[in-house]
Order: sequence, then structure tokens, then C-alpha cells
Amino acid sequence: MITLEFSQKKCEIGFLIFIAAFSALFLHISFEYSEISRLIPVMACSATLALVVVRLVQIFMAKEEGKPVKISPKVALFALVLFVGYLGGTYLIGFTIATALFVALVMWFSDYKKPLLILCITVGYVALMYFLFVKVFSVSLPESLIGF
Repeated sequence: MITLEFSQKKCEIGFLIFIAAFSALFLHISFEYSEISRLIPVMACSATLALVVVRLVQIFMAKEEGKPVKISPKVALFALVLFVGYLGGTYLIGFTIATALFVALVMWFSDYKKPLLILCITVGYVALMYFLFVKVFSVSLPESLIGF
């Protein structure tokens, strides 16, 4: 099986750049929303970008390279498909169901094989997101094609 090997430092830098690009894109898109609707995305994206910058500075100041990280193209492709599936699922079946499926699948493929643990964390995470966005911030969750 073919695997790619990168230093831990390079992997983390690559991941942080991806997160920063995604946050910047979402930040740009959020300016099309009304003033009240864009408040949470602007705060979240701004905080994410600030934390990425802080972590990049920490990485560049560190002298260690870290252990090598082996990445299988099969695993990388699966992660990409899972991520795109989550985005599409949010649009098709709604944030709540898509998030529950995404969290459960990520936990399962991260070797957490205890169904009760997966169920508890998934339900807790979805409930927390609902409570924070809908009840605390009074922001509705993204709607889906089927109305969830």
C-alpha cells in the first residue's frame, strides 16, 4: 500500500492553512447575510483565523520537527468524501441529522467502537449546538431540502 510521509510540522501547517482558507471563504460569504445573521459566523471565523495565526507562530518558533506522519491516500480520500458528504448532507437532510451522522462516523473511524459512548457524545454535541445557536444566540440552524 502506498503511503505518503510528512513531518508532523508540515502536516499541521497544511491543515491550518486549509482551515484558514475555509474560514476566510466562509467569512467572505457571510457578508452577504443580514447584519444580525452574520454576527456569529463573523465572530467564529475571526476567532478561528486568530487561533490559526497564533498556532502557526508557535509552530515556526518550535525547533522540533516531530514524528513523521504517514498518510494513506485511501484514508485522505475517505476524509475528503466524509467532509463533502457532511456539507452536502447539511443541505439535503439538515444540520441536526447531518451533524449527528458526521460525529458518529468520525468517532467510529477514529477507533471509538463503543456504541453507547458514540451515542452519548453525538447526542450531547448536537444538543449543545442546538442550545447554543437556537436558544442562546437566537440563530436558526441551516434549513434543508426536507425541512429539518
